[in-house]
Amino acid sequence: MPVIERIERVTLALEKEGIIASIRLTQTAHLVRAFNSILLGGLNVFEIPIQAPKWEEIVRKARQEFGNDIILGVCGILDRRGALDAIQAGADYVSSPHTERGIVELCKEETTVVMQGGMTPNEVFRAYQTGADYVTVTPANFYGPAYLESLLFTYGNIRLIPTGGIDDQMAGALLKAGARAVGVDTWLVNDGLVNRREFDVVQQRALALKKMADKSRTAMPVAAPKARKRAAKR
Repeated sequence: MPVIERIERVTLALEKEGIIASIRLTQTAHLVRAFNSILLGGLNVFEIPIQAPKWEEIVRKARQEFGNDIILGVCGILDRRGALDAIQAGADYVSSPHTERGIVELCKEETTVVMQGGMTPNEVFRAYQTGADYVTVTPANFYGPAYLESLLFTYGNIRLIPTGGIDDQMAGALLKAGARAVGVDTWLVNDGLVNRREFDVVQQRALALKKMADKSRTAMPVAAPKARKRAAKR
């Protein structure tokens, strides 16, 4: 797939869908069923944290099972080496919880969408200055939509993705506040639901998030990041 097409595919999916399903399971035996339930609920952007047991195997398995039917990211990346491991495993995007220029530089070399993390205004702006495509803001459930609106009032050109402790109602409020997408983790799927085989509940929650996102998100123009376009012309 041409690099421009691949970058646009990821950015369009993130901003059109508005919901990232962050899979934070300690048991991976029923991983495919969890993915399927979320897909049936209408969501197709997924994220695997590096804290997950054998996360690289999970990424490869998900990529083999679902191919390009899903957008698959890896979060919690700490350094350049970890970013390369994620990309080689099949990640469509890489997310770091902090500011690290080496990760951004590697992702530009590999024409991969990259996110950097921040919380305070200074941290958010520093993450943006690295050249990251998106800045994640965590924990969203502690600061809420009003704080996001405040950040966007000051830094309106920064693409923000809140994560952490988000349910369907907060997802809608954050999207209304201007988030490009939101990351939803244990409210959507968790070890308890999976261990009890409550995959119907996972599907229902995915559907609730999909409906809330469709109803609540603000209309924004979507375009591939300029840095990616320049890199692709080389």
